[in-house]
Amino acid sequence: MAKGNVGNTKEYVQCLAFAHFAIHKYPTKKEDQEEHKNSFYNLFVTSIDRKKYDIKKSNLREYKNYLGIKFPFIRCLRDFKTNFNKKGKITADTTTQKVYDVALELYKSKVIGQNWENYEFLDQTDTFTQTVKDAALEKIKNVLGIKFKLDMLASFDMFIVHKQKKQKILDEINTYIINADEATILRNYSLNQHTYRTILNRHFKSSSNTRPLVAVSLKLPGTIEQKKYINIVGTENVKKELSEYIDPYTKFLTLAISSKPNELKSLIENLIKIEYGQFRTGSNVLTWELPVSFRYKVAAQKVFGRDIEPLSDMNYKIVFLAQGYGAGWNGFVKVGKQGPPWTGGGAASTFEFFYEQYPEYSKVIQKLVQLRAKAFNYVLTGKENGKIDTSTFSNKLKSLYQGALREITTRKILVNTIGVKYNKIEKFFNLYDEENKSKDSMTMYQVAVINLVRGKINPSINITNKYASFNMDVGKKSERKATSSETQKRIKAHYAHAQLAWFTFIGGKSYQSFLKQRMFLTIYGIISKKGYKIFDYNKNITTVKSAITASMKGMPKAAFDSAPHLLLS
Repeated sequence: MAKGNVGNTKEYVQCLAFAHFAIHKYPTKKEDQEEHKNSFYNLFVTSIDRKKYDIKKSNLREYKNYLGIKFPFIRCLRDFKTNFNKKGKITADTTTQKVYDVALELYKSKVIGQNWENYEFLDQTDTFTQTVKDAALEKIKNVLGIKFKLDMLASFDMFIVHKQKKQKILDEINTYIINADEATILRNYSLNQHTYRTILNRHFKSSSNTRPLVAVSLKLPGTIEQKKYINIVGTENVKKELSEYIDPYTKFLTLAISSKPNELKSLIENLIKIEYGQFRTGSNVLTWELPVSFRYKVAAQKVFGRDIEPLSDMNYKIVFLAQGYGAGWNGFVKVGKQGPPWTGGGAASTFEFFYEQYPEYSKVIQKLVQLRAKAFNYVLTGKENGKIDTSTFSNKLKSLYQGALREITTRKILVNTIGVKYNKIEKFFNLYDEENKSKDSMTMYQVAVINLVRGKINPSINITNKYASFNMDVGKKSERKATSSETQKRIKAHYAHAQLAWFTFIGGKSYQSFLKQRMFLTIYGIISKKGYKIFDYNKNITTVKSAITASMKGMPKAAFDSAPHLLLS
């Protein structure tokens, strides 16, 4: 098994696999193909004993010509080991096998041609990647006033760059983004010229099967046997023979932007199916799973007729996950019978930024405010709409009570994040318990919110202090009280999840279904970094809008969107 931080090391070993194909041309004879693979595995035979001087050996010196200056050979080769059994059979680490197979799939696809000796394969330790990805996106983030984390703006982990074009690309990024002033950047974004996306898209374009720059997002398949996928994301700027590799969500966005409002509404309704019957809490207890089917195979044809190609030859299932306190949405994708490759995620506050751009969301969040108020009343009176008698409260408790009410009625998802703390309800309940010799009122309030959110999906669930009514098995099948110490931390997480997922549960599965479909489309675009769009519906007109924008006087709005890249999974 691999050691160390595998999450980072997989990118290094993938770059090493790419370099292997650059050094050793993939052979046409089957017997030579096996040797080609084994020669890569053999790099890791003595990895557990690697010393610095080993890197100077000729077989590794060759690889340095295709990798970053700071490529961590020792770490990369140390973390995975190839073994031989008594009969001399090679057994490589599963990650080593996966990255080789992914490199082979990309080579066979000819998406970047097959003259890989002209390229460098650069991970996140290289200054090129740090400039073109980190520094450039940080500048854009600051200019556009984006509040969420930098990693939400791009999913790619590495670059494949043509050696002869490398300096030209760096010069463009420095000129038009890193060294440009704010007004110039905003003007360029308003005019859709010299932006991050247009620069990467221009260099992504193939010329004689040579792409000067390809950003790569790596999501290794779950198993060695699992089918490997290559998706071109964020652009259709490819030759016709490569159109099969264009990501279906990218195809959908292209079609959506060019569709008439009534066509777009029908397209979304046919594309997104929310699998209410499969909503569940995961085996690790902290996870909410909300599956959604993307019917890529049939949606476009149902709207535009059989003369249009399907967005994909398969339907996808996206499982949206809320995991841990304040974690927001994560997710994985199941393609056909294969899956699931991980898609990524983001914090609750990030999604709230996008939620709030839906005009219907003000009504949705107001209903959540009402549920929080019901839960609060229930804990204090035993009734959802009971009248709270504050005459017995101390002056300090009365003051905290007013603060708790203000927090409950805040039209926000009450999840603590960096720089934002919601603690007034908890402060009130702590003193309330002390003065009234009661226990765990805050926990009871959180459980009540959870159960009220889910109540429309399952009418048999009532507000209760039994956490098992929320289908939670904490170690055993038997019912556990919500006040048991082992469940309180989990309840806190589910309290966050309930608010985050409220737009899905509100009014049951037949209420505002089109809003829910549109919001799932947005959420998927965010967590996959494939698009940052709001699917607006106003006065029966459906439109696609950019969610990340900034304004400059006298100019059109500047809009940020996903840069073209390859998704390897």
